[in-house]
Amino acid sequence: MKKQFKRSVVPFLVICLVLSAAVAASSANQPELEAAEKIAAEPDPAVVDPTVEAYSLEYSVSDIEAKRRLDRIGGIQEALATIRGFESERLAGWGIDHEGRFGGWVWLVGDQPASVAALEVAFVGECSHQSS
Repeated sequence: MKKQFKRSVVPFLVICLVLSAAVAASSANQPELEAAEKIAAEPDPAVVDPTVEAYSLEYSVSDIEAKRRLDRIGGIQEALATIRGFESERLAGWGIDHEGRFGGWVWLVGDQPASVAALEVAFVGECSHQSS
């Protein structure tokens, strides 16, 4: 009986050692794998994103400017949504100007100026636009 026990333990130990060696080898290669994954994830600067290329052609701007504008659209949409919330009673229209000076706009009805809260949102957006 003891011989059978020893025979079954030896293959088990060999399997454990093989698995341990495989795990150790993969751990040792982890920095190399991470570096390879990072390189594969980085876009090739010679390849232009089709969306960026289409935007640059549509609005006659460089690819760099097109990417900058496309990256800013989400923030502009959030600011416009906030301003629309503050001025919902007086809202006449809103949008993003892609021609000329790139940015968001809101039209209000009435003679009163925009609320302080709406102006603060617009001012913060304007300041971040000038610094980028």
